[in-house]
Parts: sequence; structure tokens; C-alpha cells
Amino acid sequence: MQKQSIETLKTIQKKYESQLKQIPEVEGLGIGRSSSGEFCLRVYAKKKSPNLEQLIPQKLEGVRVEIKEVGEMVAFETSL
Repeated sequence: MQKQSIETLKTIQKKYESQLKQIPEVEGLGIGRSSSGEFCLRVYAKKKSPNLEQLIPQKLEGVRVEIKEVGEMVAFETSL
């Protein structure tokens, strides 16, 4: 995928991130590779469920969306 396409994915991610994070199970959003190897938007969820799969579209603006179960994410402070 070309750099321009990555920039497009970043724009789409930014556009939908706050909307998707309103769903209680959603922990975050990122860019990754789908199971078929193409770039996609990844929705990181505490727990994957049929209800969550109904709330999150399979594509956003023509870009594939995949849900990845990650459990609850906790930020840690580092002292670098």
C-alpha cells in the first residue's frame, strides 16, 4: 500500500474514532493488516460479541474494518 493510502486510512480513522469509542466495548482504533493481508482499520474491543459485530460496520468509506479482542487496555506511566 502506498503512503498516500496510509494517509487516507489515518484520515478515516480520525474521522470515526470518537464515534466508535462511544461503544462501551471499544477500547481503541488503529491501522493494521487484515486476515487476507490488506491494510484495514482495526477496532480493539474488550470482548468480541455478536452485538458488537452488529454495531460496527464491516467497511468504512470502502476500507475493511476488523474487530480484534484485546481485553481491557490499561495505560501505564513510564519513567524514561
